[in-house]
Amino acid sequence: MVPGLSNRMSLCLAPGGVCTKMLRLAFLLILPNLLHPTTAGRWVSLTADNSAYKMANGLGVPITGKNEVIAEVKVCKGAEIQMMEDDTGAGMWSYFKLGGDNNEWSAMASSENCDSNDCHWVDYKYDPVVDCNTFLPFWFSWNAGGVHSVGKGAVVGTDVILTGTLTAFDVNIFQVSNFDAGVTGVWRFLIDEAPFFNSPAPLGDTVVDVSEDASIGETIYTVVGTDDEGDTLTFTLDTHADAFEFAGTALKTLKLLDFETLASYDIIMSMSDGQNTQQARMTVRVTDVVDETPVITLSGTLYIPEEMAVGSVVNNLFDVDDPDKGDTLTYAITEANSALFNIDASSGLLTIASRIDRDQAALTSLTFDLQVTDSNSLQATETVTVNIVDINDNDPVFASTSHTVSVAENTAADTSLLDFTVSDTDDGTNAAYSISIEAGDDVSPKFKVTGNQLQTEANALDYETLAGSSFMYTLTVVAVNDDAIRTGTTTVTIMVTPENEFDPVFDTPAVDATNQFPGDSLSEDVPVNHEIPFTASDADRGVDGDVTFSLVSAVDSDGADASAKFTIDAATGTLKTLELLDSDTATGGVDYFDVTIRIADAGSTPKTAEGTIRLTLSNVNDNLPTFSSSFYSASISEDAAVGDSVEAVAATDNDGDAITYTVEGSWASTFEISGTDVVTKTLLDYASNAFYVITVRADDGTFQTDTLMTASVVQVVAATFLITAKADVEIREEQGEGTVISGVYKTAGNSGSVTYTLEGTNANRLSVDPASGEITYSSERIDRDGGGMTTLADITLKGVDGLGAESTAALSFIVTDINDNAPVATDMAPTIQVQENSANNQQILSLTMSDADDGDNAVITLSIDSGDTDNVFSITNHDLYVNGGSVDYESLPATKTYSLVLLAVDNPTSARAMTSAIRVTVEILGENEFEPSWTSPTPGAGSTFPEVTIKESATLGQTVETFVATDNDGGDDGLITYSVLDIKNPSSISVTGKFVMTTDGRLVVASLLDYDADTGGVDYYIVTVAASDSSSTNVKSTTGNVKVILEDVEVENVIIVSQVEEADESQLWVMRAFVAVLCVGVLVLAGVMLKGIIANASSSPTVSRKVAPTQEMERSISTTPHMSLQSVRMDEEEDQLSWMKNQAASGRLDL
Repeated sequence: MVPGLSNRMSLCLAPGGVCTKMLRLAFLLILPNLLHPTTAGRWVSLTADNSAYKMANGLGVPITGKNEVIAEVKVCKGAEIQMMEDDTGAGMWSYFKLGGDNNEWSAMASSENCDSNDCHWVDYKYDPVVDCNTFLPFWFSWNAGGVHSVGKGAVVGTDVILTGTLTAFDVNIFQVSNFDAGVTGVWRFLIDEAPFFNSPAPLGDTVVDVSEDASIGETIYTVVGTDDEGDTLTFTLDTHADAFEFAGTALKTLKLLDFETLASYDIIMSMSDGQNTQQARMTVRVTDVVDETPVITLSGTLYIPEEMAVGSVVNNLFDVDDPDKGDTLTYAITEANSALFNIDASSGLLTIASRIDRDQAALTSLTFDLQVTDSNSLQATETVTVNIVDINDNDPVFASTSHTVSVAENTAADTSLLDFTVSDTDDGTNAAYSISIEAGDDVSPKFKVTGNQLQTEANALDYETLAGSSFMYTLTVVAVNDDAIRTGTTTVTIMVTPENEFDPVFDTPAVDATNQFPGDSLSEDVPVNHEIPFTASDADRGVDGDVTFSLVSAVDSDGADASAKFTIDAATGTLKTLELLDSDTATGGVDYFDVTIRIADAGSTPKTAEGTIRLTLSNVNDNLPTFSSSFYSASISEDAAVGDSVEAVAATDNDGDAITYTVEGSWASTFEISGTDVVTKTLLDYASNAFYVITVRADDGTFQTDTLMTASVVQVVAATFLITAKADVEIREEQGEGTVISGVYKTAGNSGSVTYTLEGTNANRLSVDPASGEITYSSERIDRDGGGMTTLADITLKGVDGLGAESTAALSFIVTDINDNAPVATDMAPTIQVQENSANNQQILSLTMSDADDGDNAVITLSIDSGDTDNVFSITNHDLYVNGGSVDYESLPATKTYSLVLLAVDNPTSARAMTSAIRVTVEILGENEFEPSWTSPTPGAGSTFPEVTIKESATLGQTVETFVATDNDGGDDGLITYSVLDIKNPSSISVTGKFVMTTDGRLVVASLLDYDADTGGVDYYIVTVAASDSSSTNVKSTTGNVKVILEDVEVENVIIVSQVEEADESQLWVMRAFVAVLCVGVLVLAGVMLKGIIANASSSPTVSRKVAPTQEMERSISTTPHMSLQSVRMDEEEDQLSWMKNQAASGRLDL
């Protein structure tokens, strides 16, 4: 408090007292010193009016490179401050006016807010800020962000009056002036440069060595600093204030030092002149004194695995520390189990000396004493107990290496067949195992292992399908440790026994739904023991599939028992006749026999089936034909033409056989049979032979009967030799050579025998017998179809009789068609493709058919004979249709085709129809209908699989989980591929390379895993896997997520001890005392200020001012006095000021 101020307080309490102004002045004089002590640094002064701007730079006030100025000003109004980039006026600048008009307002502008017409205030404020009689402190600041500000007091950043953000520029000029003529302002600027260190060196090169046994309070270093203003310097520690302290310029120890705890201190110290602070750095090195006993630290519970190789290093059992750096230690082990280990006396490296077998020797833990001695014979001893960890070094073993069991086919699922006994001399999880079938089962499994029990699966056993494997399964069964490292194997032979499942069935011939065989025909003359074969089969194997035959009955067409006429071989199924058969009614024959046959298997309870076949007897020629007369007599004129009838004959046959008549003997060349008539075959000559005895024969195809006919020739007067031919005789194409053509011509009037020849272009097509004149087909082919030969002409028959007379006749023929060509298609083996699930009744093939024949012989009917196993195809005319919606690619056999046989049949009126087969291959194209679906493991909600756990020590390629997916599509659309889509760690960050999928769906380890957080490990991964089909056009996929949890594998135990520095309580109390004193001072000062303000306010008249809607403010900013600028207008509605073009003559703004 200013001396004497308390004695005047009572005068100041009275409003309007004479001391009010004195107290106010004293308050303003004291306040700057209290808020911003001026004991540090020095002050420089200048006086400014409106004649020119004056630069603070010229007084030594540092501006360039700084960002603030502390100043005090005593002025009544209109103080102007300009901060400039340069002194030319061309650079950027900012401008402040404090106490405009009558100390009523303050405002801020800048060069970038002005143009040739006007300027705009950046900021403004209505408030008196300066005083005519008192220096008031202000701060000015600018920064790299372009923020320019001014505020009250000496603490930069507090009590801001004006501020604005401009385009940043470097402030190099700080100058002041006064706007109002006749008004002078006195400015004082604070110059306070920072002190500097002489020692230690500011760059931290100074190093001081201090022994660790130095006493508390010992001076280790003396600092030296310099301040140009001569300010008092104080020193403080910024680091390690818990270990050292300053007493003036002396740096002393505050506690005992310990080389083993901290061997070096990086000291950062500060030097302050009250306004500015500088830092320096130095290093205090603590020198060592040997005085510590070695410390043995055991690693918690100690473990080593059994069966470590002799010489293997044993790590992580203990840690030895000697706080004395560089001390020499000697190691030794003693006590019972020490012989199992070796220890290097110098390094302390512990190794295995002999085999440690936990399983056979029952060594679960070992104990020895560890002794460590330093160079001063200080010794530490610890008893080390090592737990021996079981390793999986023994395979699971089945009680028997092989087993044999039997099971009947069709045994129910889950039936127990065998209980396995397995042992493992390891311990704990290393002895845990699971049993599974490794090989020998079907693709559709027939067996499973549940626990230790071998059971049947839901897929039924079928004895009949096992012929290739001797009706047994040979399973390889394995017991695998849970870590999949060790495996034991046994062999199980399963003998499958049959059941009599199936009825015997007839194979050839087959029976219909009414147990009837297709009818068969027997000739009545078949010999005794004539064989009719039957075959049958039974789908069972063994004796259940052995079939025997027996005769049930035989009944003839008259209903009589005919069992005596037949017998059947029980083994071969051959039916034999025992008697001659007869179908002739006249001899007591019958039309047919119904024979019933039974087949039976050899099961313990035989299964049987029966079938009946009708054997229809066909008649054979077993009776002689009989002529109606035993002798015939006739006469004929010698001029009868060839073919004239001599006499008709008649014969009958009890068999009803067709009878063929012929002329036999020496006159067969003169006479022949036409129908039942004996006719002339040549011309007769009374003179040569007037009487003939002719032998006529009746032939039923087997038997012949002869009779005699006499023919007398009646003489006639001779006539002219003449050959008369019939026009357009019909002949059939494609007849064999020598086939006779009858009724072509007649010969008359010849004398003696006639010699015949053929002439003409087509004479080679036919042949004529020179003597008889019989015309036959020659070897030259007559082809109506291929050769287009519908007629045959240009053939002349020439005859010369015995007297040399000649006669000719032109022959002409019509060639008729026979059905001798089968229908054909332009493509007899087409291949077409059909998409499954396509449209119904779609035409997929149109066949172009042809038949070289003519008429009905060339009319073609097309039908499906075979191959339409699913009844999806149809024929309309010659077009093939399919119901595509009923075609299912997946249900078809492996070839995915239909092999259709289409029959093309022509339609002759009477002849045998001709048939050809067209083989159509229909390739079915699959459609990718189905998405893959997971079958194992079963995913849960959100396609999430059950979690799996794997040790962090898992080897590369080790299986984490096996995934199985199926796709109901066939072909490539149903082939599954597996992949890993994403791997995320617990932070949901994708990682790569940790796992991969194999082609068989196994998720395997692809890189080393790590559980430990201190080495960057994680405790789990979320792996997204995908199963995709192999479609070439429309790949479908399904995905799932599996959480792979890593199981920690302890490799060492680490104890981390945190070090926490304690705060210096003495420093806290100093700070608290300082804050308390400062608060009391502020309260006293605030009371004095308040009373002075109340007193002053009580004695001053009330001033009322009306503020016009628009106020004008004028300023002058220039590097030379009174360089005129435009006036500024401030609009209240827009809260904006602009310069006016015409400045008021008075230089003041109207209120």
